[in-house]
Amino acid sequence: MAATDAQTMAVVDVPLPPERRLPGAPGVAQGIFLGIVHLAFVSLAGISGSPDSEVYRELARTFPAYLWGDHVQRTPGYPFFLWLTGTSPQAAVLLQHAMVIAMAYLAHALLRPHSRAVAGSAFWLIGLHPFLALWSSYILTETLASVLLLGVVRAVGTRRPLLAGVLIGLATLVRPICLVALPAAVITRGLRRERRETAQMIAACILVLAPWVARNAVNANYPGLSAFSGFNLYIRYSHLMDPPPAAPYQAGDRILQDFGQVAGDRACLQIAVETALRKPQEALLVIPRSAKGFLGYDLGYLIPSLYREWSEPLARNTPPVVIAKVLFQVLIPLVILLLAAAGVRAGWTDPALRAAFWIFMGFWSYTALFAFGESRFRAPVEALLVILAALGWSRASEWFGARRHLRRGAGGDQQLGPARG
Repeated sequence: MAATDAQTMAVVDVPLPPERRLPGAPGVAQGIFLGIVHLAFVSLAGISGSPDSEVYRELARTFPAYLWGDHVQRTPGYPFFLWLTGTSPQAAVLLQHAMVIAMAYLAHALLRPHSRAVAGSAFWLIGLHPFLALWSSYILTETLASVLLLGVVRAVGTRRPLLAGVLIGLATLVRPICLVALPAAVITRGLRRERRETAQMIAACILVLAPWVARNAVNANYPGLSAFSGFNLYIRYSHLMDPPPAAPYQAGDRILQDFGQVAGDRACLQIAVETALRKPQEALLVIPRSAKGFLGYDLGYLIPSLYREWSEPLARNTPPVVIAKVLFQVLIPLVILLLAAAGVRAGWTDPALRAAFWIFMGFWSYTALFAFGESRFRAPVEALLVILAALGWSRASEWFGARRHLRRGAGGDQQLGPARG
């Protein structure tokens, strides 16, 4: 059996056949097809929003005043994007759906050196991904942050450190958590190796972020990117508070309104830390729950009629919803995670795929430790997860195919029987 496993691994680890390494990319016709699908999605699903969407739209409508004012909760990247569209939600949503198609082409370019077939699969998986299409219909930061992060991965893989640094800075100005891409890219390139490229990337990112940090320090006495981390921790531990607020978001907003953005965020942070210290065991249990929530797929967003029941605890759900939750929040995410792990192993020598892995892990770790688990927080790195899982599926298929081939060969040898002299 050990010999069979060794033979299988030898077959799997050989370079891919030349015909699977041919250049080529989906043409205009495939892009037009995806465009038609996304237009149909927009016409059926419409344009969605949330309280955060209204905040972004208001900041875009007053963008010059906001830019020179003292608002420090939201970074300027997404309001600037909305301002460029003329604060038109229709234009913003159409551009975001176009970004999903652009991500499909970028994914194909990333995987093409490994396998033309896998690259094609990733193209269609991302281009037709229902949740990427869903979040592109929201006036929220997910899609813009996602395409910028995919650009970071591409820039790291093609050894363009200045571009990578600029894109990391822009992604951070859209969604501050994207700053985890900087240490991810540094780990990928290495601190000792390629020091000059690493220094260029860090310097470019700092230059992009410095004006906004300086503006916050001068206008609001806040030398940071976004005064919102305390609010997120408040939501994270709200169910452990005595008594727990009936509406955590509204309660946190009232604190911010009463104390102001900076002082209010610090007050939320203090309440959250005191709650976690008072109930340390329950606070530790939030970590695996947030990690699981980050990986799950919430059908309640995709199917509006399910939203209310989907948000209820499992004990209050009907049997079909219980089955759907187990499937979409546990089993499917687990399979995708295992395939992505196989993809990381197969593509570890590729700096672009290593960067994709470290960026995904940065998002997952931050959410597990400091935020509250929700599938929406995974949206900016969903395309990276799909890329790794597509490569993992290919390698797993090759591995099982090689084992099946060896077993057939062993069975054929046994049927021939012992040789006769």
